[in-house]
Amino acid sequence: MSVRATVVVPFFEDQRCLDLVLAALELQTLPAGDFEVVVADDGSPHPPITGERPYAVCTVRQDDLGARPGTARNLGARAGTGQVLVFLDGDTVPEPAYLAELLDACDGRRLAVGRRRHADLSGFDAAALRRWLTTGAPAPPELPAPEWLEHGYAASDDLRDSDLRSYRFVISAVMACPRELFLRVGGFAEELNRYGGEDWELARRCWLAGADFVHARRAVAWHDGPDFAGRPGDLAAVKNAETLRIAGLLTDPALRGRGLLWPYPRFVVRLALPADVPDAVRVACCEGLLAAGDVGIWLGTDDPSPVPDPRIRPGLPSAAVLGRCELVVDLFAPVAADADTLETWQRSAPARSTQAFVRSPRDEARGQEAGPLDAQPVLPEDLQLERWFAR
Repeated sequence: MSVRATVVVPFFEDQRCLDLVLAALELQTLPAGDFEVVVADDGSPHPPITGERPYAVCTVRQDDLGARPGTARNLGARAGTGQVLVFLDGDTVPEPAYLAELLDACDGRRLAVGRRRHADLSGFDAAALRRWLTTGAPAPPELPAPEWLEHGYAASDDLRDSDLRSYRFVISAVMACPRELFLRVGGFAEELNRYGGEDWELARRCWLAGADFVHARRAVAWHDGPDFAGRPGDLAAVKNAETLRIAGLLTDPALRGRGLLWPYPRFVVRLALPADVPDAVRVACCEGLLAAGDVGIWLGTDDPSPVPDPRIRPGLPSAAVLGRCELVVDLFAPVAADADTLETWQRSAPARSTQAFVRSPRDEARGQEAGPLDAQPVLPEDLQLERWFAR
């Protein structure tokens, strides 16, 4: 029998913090029978100890193949039965109303992110934590929270006015989403085998899949320690490594640039040109579209590409490609494109003409009605490539 929520707690060799998290979950205003807890151990040398709790709790484990928090969360999600998945990091202690507030904001339909605050919990054990959270006993020293995150929530009406870049304000340490949504997009990307960025990548796919976001401001949980900016080390090097790690999967040009070749392109074009269109005209059409930069073109047939450009592929794009791109174009005529064509079509989407059908994955998931698309010049059948390339 399923419960209302499965709380997935990723763990790696930090029993003290896990004790605090599990103790805080005992204090939830949400009835203990409404949620279960799955501790997902990411290959710790010493397995976690959960103890006896008033709620159902179990542990799942995976081998130590490096830091794989996304994979551990997937493992925990599969082990649970809740209709809503709540992801709570093993060093992040929820206030008593946390689960009730987060589930209310999620409402079984939205991706909800709680409010993560920061404190030095190093001097706290489970008893001191209970006194603080229930009686107002001395609180731990509070540490600064990132201002950019609060500004992002304020500017977006707590994520109700989200857009293509709102994924940056989603933190998997304090996140909830419907199980159906999580399974539909495929969960966390298991290609990411280091810590950092896996929540952004998942949130972006959820938004493209049609999900709404909300920031549950009253769902507060306390991270033990400072925000990223307050931690020791070469922060620029750490952040650059994270950017390079996720840029292959996340198609935001502000994250990956515009001129590099990635396995998942920002713009996807599926050619559906008439069979009698000459190869020279097909090549000229592709050349114009590729000028936009981060583009992948699929020929729609198993015939080889007329040119050896790796961005022009046989067949059709995979579901993983379609779930990550910003724009899908079905092209029915060999139009004369340039570097601005796809950007212009993106601003018009969803839109359709006799030449093309353009929309985002989000448009398609939400069944958005297509408007009219302005016509483009069509390449002549007697086009001479040398003259065309010379313009």
